[in-house]
Amino acid sequence: MRLGSTWEDSTTYAICRDGIPIRAAVRHTFRVTDALTREARTELLVRRSSRTMLDGQGRQAGEPVSVSGSGSGELTYSVDPRSGAILSAQGTATLELTLRSRFRTQAVKQSGEIRIASAP
Repeated sequence: MRLGSTWEDSTTYAICRDGIPIRAAVRHTFRVTDALTREARTELLVRRSSRTMLDGQGRQAGEPVSVSGSGSGELTYSVDPRSGAILSAQGTATLELTLRSRFRTQAVKQSGEIRIASAP
């Protein structure tokens, strides 16, 4: 890993929620943003941006329903460049979901703060 280097990964997977099959697609973009020295050791800061898309269709109580959603997040990792170990990370993420049926539409927004710390 070098300062300024970037890479991406992505995945798709199937989940089932309340009997509704849902397809999820997630794309991560990583970028090495900084190098610091803390307590006589070098750490690299790696920023991960995430984008998530969800969609699915099924039936509840005999009625057709659809689920759609999207999310995003930012997470900054502190990484030991020698071992590749994650020393800590922090960031935020949001997800918005909409459930539609012939009778109503429901929407929900979830926001979270993420903190990861390694054991001493």
